Amino acid sequence: MSLPVISPCPFCGSLQVSCIGIDIDEWSVTCESCKANGPSKPEATTAIESWNSVIPKPVSKEDHAGLLQRIIQKVA
Repeated sequence: MSLPVISPCPFCGSLQVSCIGIDIDEWSVTCESCKANGPSKPEATTAIESWNSVIPKPVSKEDHAGLLQRIIQKVA
């Protein structure tokens, strides 16, 4: 069974998000950019579903420009 796709960070819009095991039978999604963490859940699937259910904050043009600039700097 494959895991659900993880949505971008609802707080900063970053795509650098991953589901990590934080303890035995405890999983959470974390954002590498802003260090946000989703709730811990007993399974990776439910941790991702919980993360994906967070309503993203509106992102301004300036936020998008800043995020794009950070991505370009990391790739270059």
